[in-house]
Amino acid sequence: MGRWQGPETPYEKAERKERAILLVEKKGIDVEQAFSACGFRISRYSYPRILARYKARGVEGLLETRGGRRSVKITEDIRKFIRSIKEESTDLSAREICQILKKRFSVEVHLSYMSRILLEMGLNNPVGRPAREQIVEYEGIDHAGCFVLKAACVAMNVSQTVTDVILKRIRELKELPSGDSDALLKLRIVSSSAEVIRRKIETLLFMPAFGMERIWHFKTVYPRKGLGLVTGSGTPYKYHTMDNFLRELPLLDIDQQLSKSLAKLYVESFHINFRTKDSRTFYIDCFRKVVWTKKNIPKGMHATRNQILKCMDVYFIHDSQGRPLLPLSRPGDSYLGEALFPIIEALEEAIGRKVVDFAIFDREGLAVSVFKEFERRSKHFVTVLRENQYRSLEDFEIRKGSRWKAYKRDPQTGKLREQILDCNKRLTDSKNRKSYRVRTILVREVGSESFAVVVTNITRRIEPEGAKVVRKYKDRWENQENSFKQMKPSLYLDTNHGTNAIEQKTNRVVTRRVEQLKKKIEAQNKRLQSTQEKIRKTEQTLWRLTEGIGSAAGNHNDSLRRDKRIVRREKLKNALDLQQKLLAECQAKLGQLTKKLEGIDQTQVLYEIDSRKDHIMTNLETALNNADVFVKEHYLPAQYNRSDFRTIRDILYRQQGTYRETTEEVTVTLDRYDQEPEHQRIAEHVSQKINDAQLTLDSGKRVTVRVATA
Repeated sequence: MGRWQGPETPYEKAERKERAILLVEKKGIDVEQAFSACGFRISRYSYPRILARYKARGVEGLLETRGGRRSVKITEDIRKFIRSIKEESTDLSAREICQILKKRFSVEVHLSYMSRILLEMGLNNPVGRPAREQIVEYEGIDHAGCFVLKAACVAMNVSQTVTDVILKRIRELKELPSGDSDALLKLRIVSSSAEVIRRKIETLLFMPAFGMERIWHFKTVYPRKGLGLVTGSGTPYKYHTMDNFLRELPLLDIDQQLSKSLAKLYVESFHINFRTKDSRTFYIDCFRKVVWTKKNIPKGMHATRNQILKCMDVYFIHDSQGRPLLPLSRPGDSYLGEALFPIIEALEEAIGRKVVDFAIFDREGLAVSVFKEFERRSKHFVTVLRENQYRSLEDFEIRKGSRWKAYKRDPQTGKLREQILDCNKRLTDSKNRKSYRVRTILVREVGSESFAVVVTNITRRIEPEGAKVVRKYKDRWENQENSFKQMKPSLYLDTNHGTNAIEQKTNRVVTRRVEQLKKKIEAQNKRLQSTQEKIRKTEQTLWRLTEGIGSAAGNHNDSLRRDKRIVRREKLKNALDLQQKLLAECQAKLGQLTKKLEGIDQTQVLYEIDSRKDHIMTNLETALNNADVFVKEHYLPAQYNRSDFRTIRDILYRQQGTYRETTEEVTVTLDRYDQEPEHQRIAEHVSQKINDAQLTLDSGKRVTVRVATA
């Protein structure tokens, strides 16, 4: 490329810099080589600063600012243009005309110079004219599409719900007797206005959509002008501000109330009426996240990593459509059976009535005591048996006339693929050894001898078709497991936001392990004593047989009896060898267990993670997920209802655009999708739906979303 000659406007020079940046970012050309080709000599160390300005302000950020602004002389053609636009729009100010000339002619005119020209031409606005509305405009903002999520949150009233929970708690603290809450009343959040609290909550709420996984990213991912505009703060909050805010939130003890308030909000927003069996069906499961801390906290088996690690368990209850309604945090050594009823109770308390008739959960919640509790509460469950709890069909009570029925066929060939058999099974309570009879539906592939076992207390009178019971359980994969898979990478569900640990008075993990080892040692001692007693009796019997054989050696009449005694003695010797071998194994096993017990440090201190901060962030992640669900159900075309968050984020939420705010309206215009006409149609469809809803922001301004067409 040749060198540029002749006069060049600042905008033309900025456009050359833009071409150089595009060569680097899209073509992968070396920084110095790309800028040299466009007529510039820069150091590669200056490039990050230039790129940051370009990303923040577009071509505007590449304009030269050294030496101050230089105003140009207005030509006669420009004067004619000024007169024409002024006559067309008499309320145009000198500042607005300067901006128009800058875009139209690439000339920069000083405001005072423009005012003098308008005065000379007799086009200046009359003195005493009412002040015009203040207009805020930005071009090239990042993540302009996040205003679609903002619209969903406004329609659902998410931000205000969270803010109301915080403000209510602050009022409660102020009403407490002096001394009980003095320390909390000194927190900055207590003296913050409702508007500031709402903006900071929205900053935490929307940060995953901006690619920010944790608070630390307020230092590393910025600048993000779009986040400040979406939340209404204008300039995005800095790291220390958001870090202090998130440190103070857990001290208010709002995490549990926040879960319930948001759960009620979701039920109202999605118009769940609980009148049908499906709407009264819920899916409950655990999401286990690793906690990276040096403190000794409870551990659990992490299925994905296939390791026992320090963990925190987050239980979710989803509705029949797969929408997460309420999370519940527990230590990493918890199990599903312990959390089932607390999470059901929390949801029903939030809604204000009993709504859970059918609970679907995984085999981790399998326990006879859990089944009995469901019956006591007049609720129904569906789960599966572990594979080691049955050997064959003989373990089940096959009802008279029952047979394998068709369950699933190949959609293309119509060939039968799976069969089911409706029967019963008796389970044994491990505590009192009493039997418990449950309904079981066996599911197997055609031609296979192995089968899965679906367990339920839904009677045949309530649901005679076993296929529907099986389908309820299999829907768990679509309605819950897929929800976890979508939330984990896109909303950073597995990120831990707080590792503050609280020392426990007793180490229940050590206590439980000691008790288990003592029970095993006791059982092994009983087995050892039983084996020793058998050996003693066997030796006595063997001695008597040997004596009897010796005394009958010369008696011909007792030869047959003697031969039988010899055969029996050999069997006893073999039995004695086996018993002695078993005794040795028992002694070795007992030694191992005793060594394990002696090796346990019973003075070890147990800590538990203070989950309040993490639970608040989990609630906000869930709220953002449900806002995305709201977008798909109310604004997007029907074929995108099952798309995951990442897909819609890449199509809509990350799209750049422009921002304009007046005293009455906030207008966001998404950039045109030049390469994806289908995405252009989707964005236009969404913007029309949002505008038809006539949504109003907390500031009282109407929000309008548009898509550029040219």
